[in-house]
Amino acid sequence: MSTHMASVHSAVKMLQKRVACILSLLEAMERGEVKKDHRLLRKVASLCQRLPATDTGDFKEDLVQQYNDSLLATYLATMTKGSNSINDLIDKYNVAFERQSRRRGLF
Repeated sequence: MSTHMASVHSAVKMLQKRVACILSLLEAMERGEVKKDHRLLRKVASLCQRLPATDTGDFKEDLVQQYNDSLLATYLATMTKGSNSINDLIDKYNVAFERQSRRRGLF
């Protein structure tokens, strides 16, 4: 899970850097510091139109579903880790008392 989250985090950081680069170029075009490139502006507009709308009900429902799924996976991983720790403790307890019962039988 942590490997997946690390790859998602790096992908989001890369996306953020690219969006910041595009935004700075568009701001420079707006201020007149860079000559307007209409072909590039059409590509940026096309890219923006392909992005899903984040204020729709379907998007919010999908976001909540994915959030709940990730929380459930985290919860199950925590429960599994705790169960494994308890199992290790029980094994150690059984080994300790098995030795004591052998000693009592010998004496």
